[in-house]
Amino acid sequence: MTRRLSVSVGLALLASCAPEPETELASALPPTPADWVGSATCKTCHPNAYAAWEQSHHALAEVDLESPRAIPGALLGRTEDAMAERAIGVAPLVQYIVNENGLDQVCQFAWDPTAQEWFNIFEDGREEGEWGHWTGRGMNWDSMCATCHNTGLRKEWNPATDRYTTTHAERGVSCEACHGPGRTHVESQGSIPFPAAANSVDACGACHARRGELIAEQRPDLPFLDRFLPEWPGLDETWYADGQIREEDYEWTSFRLSRMAQAGVTCLDCHNAHDSQPRLPGDALCMRCHAEPQGAIPPVDPAAHTFHPPESEGARCIGCHMPTTTYMQRDPRHDHSFSVPDPVLTLELGIPNACNRCHADQDAVWARNHVRNWYGDAMDRPRRTRARLLAAARQGKPDAWQEIVSHLKEESHPAWQAVLTGALMAWPEQPEVVAALMETLNSEDPFVRLQTLRALGPTLTMIYPRGTGPLRHFDTFRANRVEAAMALGPRLDPESQGAQELDAFLQHNRDQPPGAAAWSTRLQDQGRPLGAAAELRRALGWDPTLTLLREQLAVVEAQAQRPA
Repeated sequence: MTRRLSVSVGLALLASCAPEPETELASALPPTPADWVGSATCKTCHPNAYAAWEQSHHALAEVDLESPRAIPGALLGRTEDAMAERAIGVAPLVQYIVNENGLDQVCQFAWDPTAQEWFNIFEDGREEGEWGHWTGRGMNWDSMCATCHNTGLRKEWNPATDRYTTTHAERGVSCEACHGPGRTHVESQGSIPFPAAANSVDACGACHARRGELIAEQRPDLPFLDRFLPEWPGLDETWYADGQIREEDYEWTSFRLSRMAQAGVTCLDCHNAHDSQPRLPGDALCMRCHAEPQGAIPPVDPAAHTFHPPESEGARCIGCHMPTTTYMQRDPRHDHSFSVPDPVLTLELGIPNACNRCHADQDAVWARNHVRNWYGDAMDRPRRTRARLLAAARQGKPDAWQEIVSHLKEESHPAWQAVLTGALMAWPEQPEVVAALMETLNSEDPFVRLQTLRALGPTLTMIYPRGTGPLRHFDTFRANRVEAAMALGPRLDPESQGAQELDAFLQHNRDQPPGAAAWSTRLQDQGRPLGAAAELRRALGWDPTLTLLREQLAVVEAQAQRPA
């Protein structure tokens, strides 16, 4: 029988191999308004790139209605006959921004330019007073939309007045949104290397990822983890357990989990840089690579591979490997996990498969039998194992950690290492789990380290009782320093770089209920219960349905000696 360490003894031993403090890193100063020169300036020397971009979805991500590029139809059918100020998007739908009681809000009625009709983007309908109603916090432009639809944006919010003075350099996603402020480039005629093909995935991830903002200003020149705190599939159901999108998860995370990303494929291998369209039409794009062997991957013969008539939708690569999920009623988005349809996971875990998405009149048993007959043992793929492990953690199976820890020693995909490492947060007091996490804390991959910090959570205070920070290995990126600072809580050294960056992150996100709740926790850690209670009341005013905040408020009020 294996001897088990007690938690306290195990942590004491582990602390001896914990990373040591390291010199803090300095970042370049944020850009000033004068640093942004505008796309019209870029056009002078780059007319072809400008022409490709000018009518793209990026260029039209947000436009003033006075712009010649704006789509007509700004007068909305509301009781107040409010006039829209700006438009978001161009296809498959257009949303409009109106000023409601001093705040810019995005209307729930959108325009379908193909069908030439108005429609409600919320199928279930939302009542006034709800967080997600168009007048609520969930549809506030400054907080929810502005960053990814504009260039050179800096959100500014005044908590005393609950008003924004957000600024921007240019409407829409322009040249500098991806390449960074252009003043130095224009003045020196030097190179403007960002984004290089190697980091285009993270450059696109700035807006095509489910993530939180670490800083107030746009900084395309900084690494992804110095700008954002990304979400990964975890113990909730935000993603399916195999990495397919479920909620509005965008493309970045699922792509990171794909075999394509592991092989070094980037966004720019498939999409043109300036108009964002596919580089080749239809299957020709995929066959550009898959007509020949790709390492251990054999070439694909479409006629033998698909088992569907050549001209049918079932014979298209994206039909099986990039199924769509529709958001906002009329916006179908392709899943970028490039997963293989697996009806076995449908039967075991309820994960949808592309076969039954198309053949809705058949069940998963029918699909499994066909797939088994066609592909045999080739269907028993690594993603199936990963999905089962993550699902077991979500289901709270007591000993699931053992298989996850064992599997992590063999897992070759860094993004899946990160996901499964994060799943170990379900067993924070298991000594063997903590031992495994101390190993992944030294991973070369920053996302694995980030997920390790999340999994350790408050356990980190037992490993670093003095709130040491920043710590070696994860002080390279702001996201990891902030995550460590949150975990250290009241033990955090208030003078550390991590503490300062945590406060900046929390202050930046205080204008939404989860951010206000997080700032309340920080105030509690600092021994300021009255301020903590005020933040929770503010958050509940924005979203009265959050029962957990009411419970947290009760605890804070008790600490403040106000039991009534």
